[in-house]
Amino acid sequence: RPPHARRLSRLALAAGLAGHAIGMTGLARFAGPRIRGVVMRRIAERGDVAPPELSREVYGRAHVLGMLLAENAAYRQLAADLLTLRESAPFPEVPLCVITALGDVRGDGREWRRAHADIAALSPYGRQIVLPDTGHLVQIDRPEVVAEAVDRL
Repeated sequence: RPPHARRLSRLALAAGLAGHAIGMTGLARFAGPRIRGVVMRRIAERGDVAPPELSREVYGRAHVLGMLLAENAAYRQLAADLLTLRESAPFPEVPLCVITALGDVRGDGREWRRAHADIAALSPYGRQIVLPDTGHLVQIDRPEVVAEAVDRL
């Protein structure tokens, strides 16, 4: 078990408790869907395309907010764990397509482009598609790019 696994476990527990506390106040029902809307407007050109009632139903749940907190807090550590795993267990020789959306990246995007190129290079059949003017949610803003990538794989 990695040394930071206990810390990640505590983090997940704390995030779950925070979500529960938010739920007890009723704040989750009010704030969750609104926070999602703000985030979606920031990271997707088309904004929040989910029906409002679905957004309220899902993002109004306290445990959903708690798990979102946990996921975002643990992201960098999990990415580092994956890189460590790849040192001892290489990526299988399967097709891989990494879509790099740079439209909402701060700066020139060089670091993101390079990092995603490294991910694509994990597979001998890896390739990268760079979308300089598309935001994070490619599947919403440019679904045809995702469909084409899947078709090619």
